[in-house]
Amino acid sequence: MAGEEGRPQPSIPDQTERFQYPFTATTIIARTVVPLLLFTLGLGLLTWAGREYYFWVRPWAVVPEAILGVLCWGSAIYFFTLLPEIEADAEGLRARRWGLSWKQVPWRAIADVRQTASIDLLGWVESFYTVYVWQSVAGRWGRVRRAWHRRPVRALRFSGHIRNGQRLLELIQQRKLLQTSEELLPLEPRWRTIARQIPWVHGAVFAGLLTVYLFTLAPSVLGGDPGEYQFVPHILSMAHPTGTPLYILLSKLWSLWPVGSSIAWRMNLLSAVSASLAVMVIYQHVHWRTQRVVPALVAALGMAFGSTFWEQATMADKYAFNALMVALVLHLALRWGQTRSPRTLRLLAFTYGLSLAHHRTMVLFALPLLGYVGWFERSALWRDRRRLLTLTILLLAPLLFYLYLPWAEARNLPPAMWHPRTIGDWILALYDEGWIREVRVVPLEQPVTIPFYLDVLRRDFTWAGVVLGLAGLGTLLRYRRPDALFLLANYLLQAVLAANYHVPRHWVFFLPSFVIFALWIGEGAGWLWSNVRALDRLGKRSRLALSAVLTVALFAIPWVSFSTQYPIFRASHLGAGVLDPWRQVLKDGYAAERLGKAIAKVAPQAIIVCDWEQATPLWYYQQVEGWRPDVEIVYPMERLEEMVTQGRPVYLARTHPGLADRWHPTNCGPLIALQPEPAFDLPSDIMPLQIRLGDLFELAGFDPAETIFYPSSVVPLTLYWRALRTPPADYSVSLRLIDSAGRAIAQVDSQHPVLGTYPTSRWVAREVVADYYELQLPGDLSPGSYRWGVILYRMLPDGSWENLRVAGTDTELAIGGTIEVRKRP
Repeated sequence: MAGEEGRPQPSIPDQTERFQYPFTATTIIARTVVPLLLFTLGLGLLTWAGREYYFWVRPWAVVPEAILGVLCWGSAIYFFTLLPEIEADAEGLRARRWGLSWKQVPWRAIADVRQTASIDLLGWVESFYTVYVWQSVAGRWGRVRRAWHRRPVRALRFSGHIRNGQRLLELIQQRKLLQTSEELLPLEPRWRTIARQIPWVHGAVFAGLLTVYLFTLAPSVLGGDPGEYQFVPHILSMAHPTGTPLYILLSKLWSLWPVGSSIAWRMNLLSAVSASLAVMVIYQHVHWRTQRVVPALVAALGMAFGSTFWEQATMADKYAFNALMVALVLHLALRWGQTRSPRTLRLLAFTYGLSLAHHRTMVLFALPLLGYVGWFERSALWRDRRRLLTLTILLLAPLLFYLYLPWAEARNLPPAMWHPRTIGDWILALYDEGWIREVRVVPLEQPVTIPFYLDVLRRDFTWAGVVLGLAGLGTLLRYRRPDALFLLANYLLQAVLAANYHVPRHWVFFLPSFVIFALWIGEGAGWLWSNVRALDRLGKRSRLALSAVLTVALFAIPWVSFSTQYPIFRASHLGAGVLDPWRQVLKDGYAAERLGKAIAKVAPQAIIVCDWEQATPLWYYQQVEGWRPDVEIVYPMERLEEMVTQGRPVYLARTHPGLADRWHPTNCGPLIALQPEPAFDLPSDIMPLQIRLGDLFELAGFDPAETIFYPSSVVPLTLYWRALRTPPADYSVSLRLIDSAGRAIAQVDSQHPVLGTYPTSRWVAREVVADYYELQLPGDLSPGSYRWGVILYRMLPDGSWENLRVAGTDTELAIGGTIEVRKRP
């Protein structure tokens, strides 16, 4: 048939034809499994909110859980109606999602479409109806509605296992409903599309790294910032500035999944997953740039096994997730620079907005990003006001996460250290003025700060990796200068400012620059690999042999880091981590757990004064596990004088000078109890010993926290001393673990008892003093029974040593008890 203008008209189907998804594994997951999980999560959130309201009668305190529960149910409904179905009849095309109304599109609306859009009916990425996409392209009468739609787009395709999908394509093509210069893409199975877009190596990289990180994952509660991110998300309070609202809310959702033995371990696992995803993005980017697996793996594994990154992958903190955001922003920016896809630019704007809702170091990417986008867009972006508005909204919308902070602050839950009241106060809190001032680029300090940064870089990537990264930067400068300048500007900003950040453990801020350097390593490895493979003058066997040698040499870079760091991280979380008297690093093994659990032993209505490192594990057991709500945990230690005037029992979480001048300190587990008067009674639940050392002291008993241990574990032990009379001098304590042959296999010495705070010359007659110690067992210790004992000694004025002897014997070692060491399962 011919139309009025002499143009062929599309024929109309004689009867209704329906095209929809069958119930395959993919559709079952999309329409059943995912909605069920979301419905269960929403039910848990709403149940939690109802429980909180019932027991505490605080409506404002359950608003976030209730909102999240409703959103989960809404998302469940969304996924349940995700899969569309299409009908073609005499009137045109109709589409709907299951359970919703049909959307009618007449034939004339799409008959003369000159351009087409890539459509994914399953909607994993774009959740629009197919016909909605057609309408936005075609407009009402078949003309392109907006100027920016005239950009090149791909031909129409239907991905997935849509029933009779090929018939729909043939119908459109035969009836000439789409007049396009591009050929229609052939229908292919969904699994093949996914396999092409996300090769199996991606999954292998993610699964392999996650397994390695799980073997080295922190097993329990941690101190400092990691400890804060183990309890703050669970109770939805306000973390230290800048608050990281995106990470807090994400962690809250993550904490609700019943995985692992504790919330603390679950939060550690979130960092491992974030780190694995970050490395997978690095792999994806390098593979996309080089189209080679080996360079992509070298870059990804070089980043994954660096000690700085690996450390953050094993503990609950914000830096692994920040590395993921950095990798995503860089990948999307560079991908947009190559493809110039509007969709990629929109995704970049939204992702960068999300990163700004997480960590303030992402602000440093703003100027290079603006320069990079401006380099390609020139003034085209500014002329298209609608497109610019869309990008601006996508960029700023994630910043709404910061609205969580005023609500969280109003709850006044721990840490409860920051209370902005005005808009100016909030700006200062988000700016974190106190710590920002610690970024000081002092020229005279650069001979120290820059070499330290370079040393950490060399340690994480090895010298070969550093050379390869510099070669990659040179390759980019030669062949893709805009990309090279974009990465170099970001690298210099991150590296120089992080190296001159005068805060404890400032090397964790090196990670954004290390992500960039990993991309350079991939570029360098790709250039090297391409040159070797392009040696056409060599025979096939020679090229294969040279490629094999190069592969082994390249993989030696991450292998050196892995073989060096794995034993260290593995050992550090197998129970290792002895509590030192100052307790400033509680990030190994079960050290923070032993300190945190001590909250159960303090007196009623007690106050525990501590530093930040010790406060967070104590808050964890109080706020998450519900232990001892009557106890007040006070930070920082400088508030000690304020607390001693409260008339309540006071404990310290670390040693402190001058305690013996005002109190009679004694240990309550790893804590120090500040007693105004000496104690003369022994606790009733200890193991009695009554071993006399000389005529001055009696080892009255001990409190073994455990009796069965494994190699690399820590043996905590509290000794109870009794002064038989007032000691005339200060004696030191040596606690030792000996084998059956009498050899000392572990030993710890303290100049004074009670973490070095209570010299024996200050004791009074009959006074009882609790004295806490920890012994680190060797990693290669054989299973069996081992004895522990103590020696009291002092230095005489002539420089010789005096050891007190056990009464009635000639030995100086008072054997107190035994422990059982078993083979680690």
